Amino acid sequence: MKIFVQKDFLILERGNLYHSLYDLKNDKLLINNESPGTSCNANNKEDFATNPDYWFDEASQTINLLNDVENALFNDISNIIDEKLNYKLALIVILSTIGIIALMSITLNFVKNILASTTKLNEEFSNSQSLLEQYKSSVDRSFIVSKTDKHGIITYVNDEFCKISGYSRDELLGKSHNIIRHPDVDAEVFKELWHTIKDKKEPWFGKIQNRAKDKTVYWTKAIINPILDSNQNIIEYIGIRTDVTELENAMIAALSAEKAKSLFLATMSHELRTPLNAVIGFSQILMAKSDMPQENIRLFVEKIHASGKHLLNIVNNILDFSKIESGKIELNKKDIYLEDLIKDTILLLENEALKKEIKITTDYFSNITINCDEQLLKQVILNILSKNKNGLSVEELSNISNLSIYAIKVLSETAISANILYEKDNKLFVSKVGIFINSDKMTNANMNYNHYVNYLGLYNLEESIKNRKPEGLKVFGDWETIYPALSSLPQKVQDSWFEFDHFYSDSGFPKAIEYLNNLNIKSILDIGGNTGKFAMELSSKYPQIDITIMDLPQQIKLAKKNIYEKNLTNVSFIESNVLLNDINVPENIDIIWMSQFLDCFEDEQIEQILLKVKKSMNKNSQVCIMEPFWDRQNNEIASYCVINTSPYFTAIANGYSKMFRYSDFEKILLKVGFEIVDITDNIGLCQTIIRLK
Repeated sequence: MKIFVQKDFLILERGNLYHSLYDLKNDKLLINNESPGTSCNANNKEDFATNPDYWFDEASQTINLLNDVENALFNDISNIIDEKLNYKLALIVILSTIGIIALMSITLNFVKNILASTTKLNEEFSNSQSLLEQYKSSVDRSFIVSKTDKHGIITYVNDEFCKISGYSRDELLGKSHNIIRHPDVDAEVFKELWHTIKDKKEPWFGKIQNRAKDKTVYWTKAIINPILDSNQNIIEYIGIRTDVTELENAMIAALSAEKAKSLFLATMSHELRTPLNAVIGFSQILMAKSDMPQENIRLFVEKIHASGKHLLNIVNNILDFSKIESGKIELNKKDIYLEDLIKDTILLLENEALKKEIKITTDYFSNITINCDEQLLKQVILNILSKNKNGLSVEELSNISNLSIYAIKVLSETAISANILYEKDNKLFVSKVGIFINSDKMTNANMNYNHYVNYLGLYNLEESIKNRKPEGLKVFGDWETIYPALSSLPQKVQDSWFEFDHFYSDSGFPKAIEYLNNLNIKSILDIGGNTGKFAMELSSKYPQIDITIMDLPQQIKLAKKNIYEKNLTNVSFIESNVLLNDINVPENIDIIWMSQFLDCFEDEQIEQILLKVKKSMNKNSQVCIMEPFWDRQNNEIASYCVINTSPYFTAIANGYSKMFRYSDFEKILLKVGFEIVDITDNIGLCQTIIRLK
């Protein structure tokens, strides 16, 4: 007996006859020379399709059984015959084997069909996946997308999100979504957002202000969706946004322009009427009194002339509509005496005051020079004097500020004690001191500097004095001095430090630059050039002068950035610490300039620097040092302010430097061997220039 497969048929051959023939392709038994009861009864696929798991198990068992039968057939059949088993038993075994083979074939074919179906499903899945990837790619290219977990922690951001925010993907993943939150956004917006997506489990639609890594502001129109599981529990949130920054800025600009126009029209009448009343009033007096003394006539004419000039300036501003459209007003700043400006302003109101029998009294800030636009400041003072100031009650302030009455009383009473506010008829008014504190740039620079830079660190003043180290600097980080740390400090601290540092030096720059130009110099070395502000001003006005800035690498980095932005080409840079032994000062420079630089060092270090400077000089070289010496100030309060900058140097800056008395500084200069050529005071607010050979 033989069992073999030919084409698509399973054949059982006995002798020269086909005993049984099974169609594998069509799952059908064609010839069976045995009893029908022993043949395979399952000829239809449907019989195997009802329970795939059952038939997979049956197939496995069948395969194992087939292996056993095959072994019996091919290895033991001779033994079975030799033992003279009856023919019927042998036949049953053989026919059972055929049935098993047929069942296996049917089962295997069924498996093949399942696999074919699986292949089709895989193809459909692959196509669907491809479509989803394309959809995702389209969304990623068009929108700003992020996902967070249910606690608001970022789990996914696309490239557009990284691009607009300025953060890398690594900087964002695992962080709270508040990383881009702008502090100016009303807390009520976020309260309403979370109520919508968390409590109501609905999408939130809105426009929101964000802040990028570099602190720039951008606006997005957002849709934030809660993602729910089958039990309606929130598992994550997905936000899809569009950039509407340009549109929002355009709207803000349009509103500002409209507001500026409205304000202009509302105040124009008042601005014009005041000087006109003065001109008309004093003219009427002149016409009515023909016997007026010549001296009085001249005084009235001067008042008319001053009022006319003021009126002309106002008219010129009115005619310049470009200033109104852009919201920009060009300032014509110059140094003026505050007392003179107030006197001139009161002249404009004097006639109206006389008509209404109002007496105007003045209490001047004596000997104060300010740098301002005289015309605009006059208008401000006129507005203050002309408007009826009714003051505000504690209750009114509470309503306006959204602070409790308790809070208003605490703050206002403190301000009253400092003469910032005063009280009259249960109303609070801003005093002259209060107006000054609120508007004076110098005052604001000093207060911000003390608040953000000095306040916390000065708690360590005593420790700093004992250790000769800036122990207060540790509130910001681990640095030996503040100077290499400036570019790494918190932004508010940086801003306040540079605002303070630049305010006093910058006020002297215009006069200092003219001073240097009168020396007919061709080259200048700015040691301690900081952020390059002096170099930029000098270069802008006198591009023929070769300027070199010498400072620490981190300061040079800032200076380069500022100067390259201005496209200035006559400025070069040297990165170095002038105190290091192997660092020399460049030779053959006309002017070696040091502005508010040497006060950053102690006496021995100043000597060391000045010796290097002196060594580099040729016969034509000169040194100019600009410093705010406290014993060369015009008044006591200025001296007080300069002196009390020294604790900053002790606790925050480096632990050993201070603001200098000129008499002490002069001893160092003479000790090094310099000849003092001249000393010029009143450079800006408080500076003195010493010129040396």
